[in-house]
Amino acid sequence: GTMLVLPDSTNRFALSETGHAMTLSAWIKWDGPGQSNLTRGIAGKWTGNAGWFYAIKPDGQLAFTLRTTTDSTWFRESVATLTANQWTHVTLVVDTTATDGTTRGGIQFYINGIMSPLSQGFGNMDDIVAQASTDVVIGANFSSNGQAFSGAMDDLRIYDSALSPKAIYTLAGSPGDPLDINDYIYTDAGKQMIALRDALYLAYAQGNELILPAGTFNLDTAGVGLNNIQAFTIRGAGMDDTTLVLDHMDVSALTINGSDQITLKDFSILVNPIPIVQATITNKTANGSQWIYDFTTHAGYPQLTTQNMAKFHGCSCFFSGVDGKLLPDHGWFGAVGGSNVLRIDDTHGQLLSAATATVGDKLALPIRGYGFPLMVKQSSTTRLEDIAFLSSSSLAVTFRYCSGDNYLRATIKRAPKPVGATEDPLFSTNADGLNYILSSGTLTLDQCNFGYMGDDGVNISAPAVTVSEVISNTQVRVIFDDATDLQRMVQMSEVGDVLRPLTFGTFTPRNELQLASITYDGTFAGALPTSISTHYSEVGATAPTTWYQATLTFSEPTVDTIHVGDVIALRWCYPDSYIIKNSTFHNTRARGLLLMAPDGVVDNNVIDYTYLPGILMGGEYPFGYGDYVRNMTV
Repeated sequence: GTMLVLPDSTNRFALSETGHAMTLSAWIKWDGPGQSNLTRGIAGKWTGNAGWFYAIKPDGQLAFTLRTTTDSTWFRESVATLTANQWTHVTLVVDTTATDGTTRGGIQFYINGIMSPLSQGFGNMDDIVAQASTDVVIGANFSSNGQAFSGAMDDLRIYDSALSPKAIYTLAGSPGDPLDINDYIYTDAGKQMIALRDALYLAYAQGNELILPAGTFNLDTAGVGLNNIQAFTIRGAGMDDTTLVLDHMDVSALTINGSDQITLKDFSILVNPIPIVQATITNKTANGSQWIYDFTTHAGYPQLTTQNMAKFHGCSCFFSGVDGKLLPDHGWFGAVGGSNVLRIDDTHGQLLSAATATVGDKLALPIRGYGFPLMVKQSSTTRLEDIAFLSSSSLAVTFRYCSGDNYLRATIKRAPKPVGATEDPLFSTNADGLNYILSSGTLTLDQCNFGYMGDDGVNISAPAVTVSEVISNTQVRVIFDDATDLQRMVQMSEVGDVLRPLTFGTFTPRNELQLASITYDGTFAGALPTSISTHYSEVGATAPTTWYQATLTFSEPTVDTIHVGDVIALRWCYPDSYIIKNSTFHNTRARGLLLMAPDGVVDNNVIDYTYLPGILMGGEYPFGYGDYVRNMTV
């Protein structure tokens, strides 16, 4: 074919700055790779050392390639492939402000109006694309007819915005019959599976809620994303009737990302296998000031393999062999690993511990993973109504960088016995039940029942930043050990926000300040001030080796002196208000409610059998969380 050059497009569709976006859609009939097995260009703005191009690979995958400002070439491909000699509607969406994920990210493909997952996730693009001073070409990847398209095109459209999935579905002619969920349920290797991602994309594109029938359904992918979606509901047949099962502990079962007004109703989420090595104590021998406990693992759960032992973490506990609860005074015995657990074989081992238990008591050795049943990220107004979380290698549900009015009527409980098991699970989650971190908006927990968590029932907090340099009485430089979190703090903050300095050590609140400006300054290159490194050594912790910095400017001079090593809480990183009411929190390895944020109400709840305080309000150090607690009603 012969390419088409769009005149006067040198300064259009550069995609080189935060806020830039593009949607490119077309009907195409691809002839295939041909004898030369070539990539075929759909469109491009490419010079070789700058810009982008959109193409079809020889195997039929859609591909988007870009050149970064650091002289690297990046590309992403669709998982699905096109069929040669067949008319297909294809759409590319590029959004430099979009968030990470395998179904959204900075770029996304659609085939016949339905979102097509990327072969690999793509993070926030921001301003990484090197600007190309050349026109946009159609039917090739670059000028001189490079990698020209072979076939036919029709109804090609370019928009300088990121169209919604509904708009793209309409562009594609609203293909397909109305959704029948049974078309997405099938059996594989004896398991009932559900292609949930494909079903929800179609339901959303058609403007319908997704209704799940009763039954237990294994997810056919490692996690499902509800990304860039607005006003959508997934509804099951009942919390005890519909269960979604994820067989992977290092990804989230469901992720709500960059979305608004998402409602989940009437179903449960289970991580299987339940990520705990469980065992019963069979013998106890004195060993100086400690005990050697012989144990036998429980059938139906992960066993004492070297791979599982490498993932043990610090929420290991003794449970009573009589009532199945944490032993009241010494149930939590801390971290385990090669120094205090001896593996005899997959089903037998020994534990060395100073904590006292008896023969017949049980051990829970949680396996750490990095996924959650539900992650809500950069989203607004999420509702959970009668949702149950039955197991997790980490948290049950986490909100991060969220806003709007968020509501939970949820249950966290131990799962039913797994296949082949004779013992009940000991934990429901291996970490917190709910973690509401670095999020504003409002939060309501009503009629919740959270039990048997490996850490806190509820954790509402935000990390503080540490003062590394006092520039003047109106300006300081601060550091934090996570670049993404610090950048989000900067992005979430606004002029006039309240800042709360605290003296390190006593964490005495100082006079509050108002923010005049905040900038992210990248990696902290200097030596860590002694006053900060000393804080870590005093509590037996090791200071991070890499830090990132920002500059805070106050609207007026400080009344109290701020010192290097003090911490500053940014009010905007906490909820505007929250209420926890009519709920029960019980049998937690740590606190029932860890409330490290201001303006909360705790009303008419039952808190029962927590290993640490039932309610704790204040900071948690050396973790640096929760420095802004006031105006609380209990």
